Amino acid sequence: MLLGALDTWPERKQIQSLRSSPCFSILADECQDISTQEELSICCRWIVDGYPEEHFVDILHVKDVDAASITQALTTFIEVNNLDYRRLVGQGYDGAATFSGCTNGVQRRIRTHSAHAVYIHCACHRLQLASIQAAESITVINKMFSTMTSLWKLFYYSPKKAEALKVVQSVLNLPELKVVKPSSTRWLSHERCLSAIRKDPPALIITLQQLYQTSGDAEAYGISLILSSISGVASIFLLSEVLDLLARFNCYMQRQTADFGRLPLILKSIIKALEELRKKKPTGVLECSLRLTS
Repeated sequence: MLLGALDTWPERKQIQSLRSSPCFSILADECQDISTQEELSICCRWIVDGYPEEHFVDILHVKDVDAASITQALTTFIEVNNLDYRRLVGQGYDGAATFSGCTNGVQRRIRTHSAHAVYIHCACHRLQLASIQAAESITVINKMFSTMTSLWKLFYYSPKKAEALKVVQSVLNLPELKVVKPSSTRWLSHERCLSAIRKDPPALIITLQQLYQTSGDAEAYGISLILSSISGVASIFLLSEVLDLLARFNCYMQRQTADFGRLPLILKSIIKALEELRKKKPTGVLECSLRLTS
């Protein structure tokens, strides 16, 4: 009973603060938990002492992930907590039709309760989708993204192989790094995966070659050939520079204190940096690629 009371006290304080705000917005996303139940996570953004704050406020079980069920969960949250629809000024989701649909999507259904609740497709999600689409048009980059996915699967689905990587890292006195799952819908995932690969190429390549030599793992051998090739190393270094710029922009948009009035200026600076990167002679990258693959 005491633990339950302690658990709900911060929640009540948050809801009281949310309820007293002159306006608020809702951010929501659904996912399947480990028991395969569909859950809807809800965050809210509201004004506290003149400044915007953003907090996770609830997670709700939903029987289905259609627009009607998700809308019902959101309206139940609003009504149970005595929040005023007239103060709901924004709603942010991903771009799936379930959420974004102009006729029957969640955002349209919520606007029948609050006409001023402007829908915004998550900017970080849009940036990630645009990046992936651009990468798909470049054969060598698309190949590297596929290799990153194969590399993650190789170690994620085999604890024995993951342990072999740890042993090699320990012998080489390198930090213990895990390969992060690259996802087309999860922002920063490719940058994080590439960062881990770039920090630990010797351990990865040695482990992959050992897996081939000891167990005849053809996939491990194929990945090692790509990662140790001139084009593979060059792709890693070039992608690192590009994704680092995009990651900075992405992280800025995720800040609670982000000034969206500055976004056009920041975006222009990112585009300019990318243009300069494209014009720059890749001498250093080629030299490094040749040195690492010789």
